[in-house]
Amino acid sequence: GGGNCDVDNAVTIAKRCEAVGLGVIIDFHYSDFWADPGKQKAPKAWASLSTSSIATEIYNFTYESLEKIKATGVKITMVQVGNEINDGLAGTTDWSKNASVICNYVNQGSKAVRAVAPNAKVAVHFANPESAGSYMSFAGYLNTYGVDYDVFGSSYYPQWHGTLSNLANVLTQVHSRYNKEVMVLETSWAFTNDDFDGFGNTSLAVTYANDGLPTVSVQGQANHVANVIRTISDLGEWGIGICYWEGTWIAASTSKSTAVNGPLCTQYGCGWASGYAHSYDSSAPSLGSNGGCVIDNQAFWRSDGTPIESLKVFALVKTGNAQELKADSIADTEDYYTVGVGSINLPANVEVTLNDGSVVSVPANWDVTDEQLEQYINEVGEHIITGTTRYGGTARFHAWVMNVNLLEGGSFEDDDAADIQSQAAQDKLIQNSGLGKWQKSYTADSSGDLQLYISREDQNARMGDNSFHFWDSGTVDFQLYQKVDISKLTEYGDGKFTATFEFQGDSGASINIHAYIKVTYNDGTEAKTFEGTKVSTFSGWQNWQRVSVSAELELSKIASIEVGISIYAKCASGTEGPWGNIDNAQFFCDHE
Repeated sequence: GGGNCDVDNAVTIAKRCEAVGLGVIIDFHYSDFWADPGKQKAPKAWASLSTSSIATEIYNFTYESLEKIKATGVKITMVQVGNEINDGLAGTTDWSKNASVICNYVNQGSKAVRAVAPNAKVAVHFANPESAGSYMSFAGYLNTYGVDYDVFGSSYYPQWHGTLSNLANVLTQVHSRYNKEVMVLETSWAFTNDDFDGFGNTSLAVTYANDGLPTVSVQGQANHVANVIRTISDLGEWGIGICYWEGTWIAASTSKSTAVNGPLCTQYGCGWASGYAHSYDSSAPSLGSNGGCVIDNQAFWRSDGTPIESLKVFALVKTGNAQELKADSIADTEDYYTVGVGSINLPANVEVTLNDGSVVSVPANWDVTDEQLEQYINEVGEHIITGTTRYGGTARFHAWVMNVNLLEGGSFEDDDAADIQSQAAQDKLIQNSGLGKWQKSYTADSSGDLQLYISREDQNARMGDNSFHFWDSGTVDFQLYQKVDISKLTEYGDGKFTATFEFQGDSGASINIHAYIKVTYNDGTEAKTFEGTKVSTFSGWQNWQRVSVSAELELSKIASIEVGISIYAKCASGTEGPWGNIDNAQFFCDHE
């Protein structure tokens, strides 16, 4: 965990590894906190030094640490000089301007390895193999400045890093040009979306294989590991292996309470960050707070220490494991209906991911009667119909039966939103286009990183593929609203109209969320805002909540109607800031 990754603990862990026949890789981050593609901060003790002095410190620290480890009898198999050094090393960033300095740092670390453990391999470690040309660029810098290393290593997380075929291609290019061995130095996948300690999870949350991703299941985790091993092994002798990170990092207790686990993380150093890390990373908890284990759903053990079946994959990839084909997961299907109109049509086939990782389309046998279907089409709401397939498993069809929606784009599925998510997520923009009839107003705080945009991540949608996403590292304070075409209401006449919005979210404090209907009048009467019951808590990912508001409207007196949702939430202590999604916005006639 963050705060206890020192030499003494490295020796303790290394001895445990050797006791069960595992090789030992020593990974130097050269920072007081995690180093990764987004942060490569120099240790505070080196922060004011010149680059030449930092190079000397890198050599000395590497040499002294390895000498201490070696003196305990630990056999050092490999040493990683830097961790995911895309952005630089030890406080020096920007390869395009400072490649000579960064390469000198790596060389000083390598030089120390050769002096203390001449039989150990020296590895360099990069991330983002999906970034076109980046690996050849980094390898070119290393070659130009004469860096002495053996292994070019890559991280590979399938939710972020593209396909395995692309990974194989970019590593092959590096080997072919520079004759280096290659490997995957970090990879993992989730066996569940459950959060075991209350601190959330970092993995991409999906419930079935989509866009080539594994299933989130024990079998999916095993399939992912096997596929990465197979990809590297198929490269030949110069593809030397993979490392799984971090299969042993489990929750601090069997409780799912942050109040229980936070102090334990501080006591044992098993959280991702202590309060002292805030000065290194603003997303880390503030002093006096604690960060938990945010990848406990990617481990090979549950929080009670029980091993998961997927742990066997490392042996089974060598011996094989023939088994009957069964459903590992079945993709949910859905369709939308207007209450009282037509009938519900069940899909003939469903998409099944089998336990060998293959995906097939097969017939489903739905457990529903004609009488039930007739009842459902006349009841507003989400009706979940289950079924089975010849491979087992449970298929789910979501029949959404809704009132006539007087809002446009209530589920944010408009075509003009197609590219919003990727652009906004990359540039942290407040997106002002692609919203269709929707508008927004907001108050930005001093963090400057407010995100408001339409997301095309279907796992974050209540219905369909899209939703409206919000996040800020500090405070979110905004209204999302739509001006309603009054002519749409006239056929219903005067009476009660209702607006509803669904939302999910987490990591907020001082929360105030409510729906509203704002009415202006054509006789000069002061505008009136009807506000629904306020919600003061978030329920977490995929735990959708609803706010609603109703108003008695005398249409002939009304000049305009605005329907919206207002969200205010501060950053909860120890989190990265309030986040969430809005979906399934409706405004409908609620009278006879």
